Amino acid sequence: MDTNVPFRIGYSQRLASRRFKCGIADIRCIVTVEKV
Repeated sequence: MDTNVPFRIGYSQRLASRRFKCGIADIRCIVTVEKV
């Protein structure tokens, strides 16, 4: 799980560049974006 945490953060950064809907610090938002 520890390895998935940084991987998700990096992925969220790329998504944030395209859609700045939620903050990168919001892990819950990252999970929602990843599901979509």
